[in-house]
Amino acid sequence: MTNSRRHIFERICAKAFQSSLTCSIFGFTVLLILYLLDWKRIAQVPGPNLLKDLEFQRAWNDLEYISSLPHPYNSKQNEHVRSYILKSMRELEATNQSYITVIDDTLTNITFESTDNDTLTYFEGDNILVKFEGKSKDLFPILLSAHFDSVSTGYGATDDGMGVATVMAIARYYAKNQPNRDLIININNAEEDYLFGAKAFASHKLSKNVTAFVNLEGAGSGGKAMLFRSSNGHVSSAYFKGNHYPLASILGNDFFKRGVIRSQTDYIVYEKMHNHTAGLDIAFYENRDIYHTRKDDINHLMPSSLRHMMYTASNAVKNLLNDSKSDLTKFRKPMFFLAFGKYWQLNLPIYQVLNIIFAVICPIVLLLTLIRFPSLYEQLKKPRYTVCFVVSCIFVSIFDTLTVLLLTWINPYVINSHTGLILALFYLTNLIALAFSFRAAATHSKLSSEDLSSIEIVFIWYAQILWYLVFIVSVILSIYFQLGSTYWVTLSYLCTFTCCIMTIIRINYFVDNVVTTQTTHEEDALIGSSINTSSHQHYGSTLNSTPHRRNSIALSNRAHVKLIDNIWTVIYFIFNVPFPVFLCYDILVETILPAGSQTLTDSVFSSKLYKLVIFVVFLSLVNSGPFIFRALSKKSLAVLTMLWITLFVQALSVNPFTESAPLKLSFVQMYDMDRMNNTVYVKNISPFTQDVLSLNPHFLFSNGSCNTSLCYYESTDPDFGGLKTPMSIHIEREKHQLDISINSGSKWCYVDFNTSVFFEAINGNSISGMYSSVRMGQRSFYAPYTLNLTITEVVKAEVTCLYDDIHEGIIPAYNTFVEHLPSWVAGVKASTGLLKVKSSIVI
Repeated sequence: MTNSRRHIFERICAKAFQSSLTCSIFGFTVLLILYLLDWKRIAQVPGPNLLKDLEFQRAWNDLEYISSLPHPYNSKQNEHVRSYILKSMRELEATNQSYITVIDDTLTNITFESTDNDTLTYFEGDNILVKFEGKSKDLFPILLSAHFDSVSTGYGATDDGMGVATVMAIARYYAKNQPNRDLIININNAEEDYLFGAKAFASHKLSKNVTAFVNLEGAGSGGKAMLFRSSNGHVSSAYFKGNHYPLASILGNDFFKRGVIRSQTDYIVYEKMHNHTAGLDIAFYENRDIYHTRKDDINHLMPSSLRHMMYTASNAVKNLLNDSKSDLTKFRKPMFFLAFGKYWQLNLPIYQVLNIIFAVICPIVLLLTLIRFPSLYEQLKKPRYTVCFVVSCIFVSIFDTLTVLLLTWINPYVINSHTGLILALFYLTNLIALAFSFRAAATHSKLSSEDLSSIEIVFIWYAQILWYLVFIVSVILSIYFQLGSTYWVTLSYLCTFTCCIMTIIRINYFVDNVVTTQTTHEEDALIGSSINTSSHQHYGSTLNSTPHRRNSIALSNRAHVKLIDNIWTVIYFIFNVPFPVFLCYDILVETILPAGSQTLTDSVFSSKLYKLVIFVVFLSLVNSGPFIFRALSKKSLAVLTMLWITLFVQALSVNPFTESAPLKLSFVQMYDMDRMNNTVYVKNISPFTQDVLSLNPHFLFSNGSCNTSLCYYESTDPDFGGLKTPMSIHIEREKHQLDISINSGSKWCYVDFNTSVFFEAINGNSISGMYSSVRMGQRSFYAPYTLNLTITEVVKAEVTCLYDDIHEGIIPAYNTFVEHLPSWVAGVKASTGLLKVKSSIVI
């Protein structure tokens, strides 16, 4: 009775696992449930109860004030925001805590040369510094920084209002709780103008002994704050230690390093100051579509975003302050990644050494197993198997390439706002191509039923060889460029290696059960002869019972063998498919697409992002080839093909820009005082810019035109409150000595000479150098710029002053430009200065 029940159970299980598709669905579902349960924990944000000591509501009120209006460095609103922050920090001094010092830094002036040594930059800093003297005098200080200026075209709620609100909240906390070591806070200005605020701090005396820093930024709008960059593994551990809501990506390190993300943060300034300071760059990165636009306001934010930054930043600062090591810079480069809901950390050199070990040991192990199992080697070297796999991969590559070419030719910017659509299309493209090509290649090769039964194992080994080649390339890139973002290749390769080991275990198990299989075949023959013999017997005779018993045993053995085979298929699938798919999906959705989809309109269009995404998708699915080859029927392929056609047509026809993911058109107005004319320049992203400007009456009435990079037209003159000449230039000469005084009502002015001249001083600060250009930024709107020069010949110069304050009514052309933009377009600054007023002089 027991054997009978066991046989029935095995037959039911074999029926349940009767196909590779069923096995694949089973394995995928189990891992998907586990993954989603863990991912739910990762997606959570800290609740209000965890931030009681940081006064979250007060921080939110700070954010509301800071982001109420655009407040670029060169605006009156910037001064209001600065006064608000300074007043709040002065209140900390009023608590009479002797270890707190607030510094209104209006004394630091910096000068530095360009890389070609021909352009001089002069900048007057106005950072707000707070020093909390620590209990221990032997430990080097920690720096916490955020910038309070915004771009001229955005309200700066995320970039960097939330960073400033977080810094202010942490400052209030340490005003009540003296830190273990010195904590220096730098709430700096002019970050959006070439990181000048951080550069000013780097020359301040408080920066001299800083050993580590935490920089808070906004490279997106809302979402969760991510650890984008880290200097070494030790400071990285300060971020993860005790952090129940971490979000980090090593890809950020490499993307900034390789220039994939073109924008920069104060991190690069702090890291280089005084023999390389260690630090963390924590930034918002989601919703980059509205980054630097007027939608970067508090209405497009959730309180959970601020809570997450406050929690992670305060945790990192606390761990750095409590670190017993004085010097935190002498550690190796970091390496961290997410796998199954947990962040794993190690140093980059260790990761690289492990890669080399895997690259050497793994193939040796597999070669030794092939020597132990020559039958497997005979299968692997069969030409028809090799041709089947290689031709299939070539077909998939061609299909992927054609898909990308058509997509970028007809609708090149579709990935800007439809990343989910493109990702689904690319996954379906590779799934169909793999299934169709493997099936077609196998059919053309006329594989026998015996070949089909072993092709699953063979294809698993071929996929491992492909991954090994990719792995070797990634190891070389990791060492040469010092990259940690190749971790997903390493882990995926180890999955395929493990699966190959599992095939060896199965082959060994199968050999042990050859007798069972042979018995089944023998019994089949016996069953056939017995049935023929029994046809002449009477019903119920004793001769008729023997065939029935043999038939039952044979069917039971078949069910057992079928069950074992399909359970192994499930094991292969679990080891080979889900983990690489999830790894690749994570890096695409969390980092590559959010960071890269918005870069297509930043410069000349390139299809590199599409190629990168579809290549990663192909690698994530290539391991499924051995399973979908036999799992997907012709009907399934037909249904998937129809779905692919639907998605592809939608991707070709959908508007690439939407209200939530707008087209960003950069704007700048040039006003020539000598000719009394003005021209607006708008970046030309064909054909969208011309379609948008056709709605602008100034573009139509002035017969505006476009070239390959810019569209330009005449627009409304700037409004300087009744003044026809907003900029006055006064020159005093005495032999070769020349004093130039510029009054402009602007904090930014440039002077470009037609030849190099000798600079003696700027605003009373000694210079002593030969330059052909000077960039000047000063604290006051109304103080004149004074240049003391020495010249020995006739010199021509062009003076340009910049204006960014769109709420003072100075730049009506920008207001008109924005008013006539459709909802799917946003105006952004082209560079420092929405309005540039210039005048030429001859000396």
